[in-house]
Amino acid sequence: MPSRLAGLDLNLLLVLDALLREHSATRAAEALGVTQSAVSRSLSRLRDHLDDPLFVRQPHGLIPTARAQAVAAPLRQALEQLGSIVEPPEAFDPSTSRRRFRLSSADLAGGVIVPRLAARLMVEAPGVDVVVVAPRDSLFDDLQAGELDVSLGVFPTAPAAFRRQALFHDDFACLVRADHPTVGDRLPLATYLELSHVLVAPHGHARGFVDTTLAEQGQVRRIALVVPHFMTAPLVVLETDYVVTLPRRLALRFAALENLRVVEPPVEVVGFTMSQLWHERLQDDPGHAWLRRTLVAAMQPDENTPTATP
Repeated sequence: MPSRLAGLDLNLLLVLDALLREHSATRAAEALGVTQSAVSRSLSRLRDHLDDPLFVRQPHGLIPTARAQAVAAPLRQALEQLGSIVEPPEAFDPSTSRRRFRLSSADLAGGVIVPRLAARLMVEAPGVDVVVVAPRDSLFDDLQAGELDVSLGVFPTAPAAFRRQALFHDDFACLVRADHPTVGDRLPLATYLELSHVLVAPHGHARGFVDTTLAEQGQVRRIALVVPHFMTAPLVVLETDYVVTLPRRLALRFAALENLRVVEPPVEVVGFTMSQLWHERLQDDPGHAWLRRTLVAAMQPDENTPTATP
């Protein structure tokens, strides 16, 4: 900080600003809620500090000197900026906001959450924009640096500087094409093991939750195709006799759109919890708090949410 500013009582700048606006010590005192003598004392200190008379008394009021006139505009701007620091943040109005949020999401969370979020944005926040990007290995750094507002995913643990909130819990269901030749309303384990399976493995590992569960029972399935995206697997099943075991919400969503059918898996597979994750520096930001509430509300069941296996 410059030495001259370090020795200045910043309250004196409020007095200078008031005098520049009012051209009267009396009116400046009224605007500041102090006495006229207090304004006069402050003006005397300002003259000493700035080595300039600042104002010349005339019959019709105080006339600023050239030095005072030169600082009037930057002083007003500086005080407004300082005021924005100490004032509480403005309330966030989603109906008029033009704010842009950045989310990261793999296609599982994106396929389940993002469509429902978009439906709410159309009604509640038509001017708010959302950019969804794929999560990176630098996820925590991206959130901390402000490059991301929220990340959607499965987070068993998170560093201490991050907040986490559950959005929904899901288990697994099987998806086959509607006219599958060997799968009826039920899917016995023997039939399940005879089928060719599609496995969604974003990192290419040809083993998933189902395989761990089957191994505990001394069983193994044939994985005929490994794909990196959840959105690819149902399209493969639609064109083949393959079966895919997917998170239930996603399976039901595809069954409602395409010529596909959901059946219960023959083994119980441990489910998972989908959450939103954010850095604690955004905890009290009004707009961010609204986004978090909206994501939670978007995942509440309603009449358009598939909840039962057809």
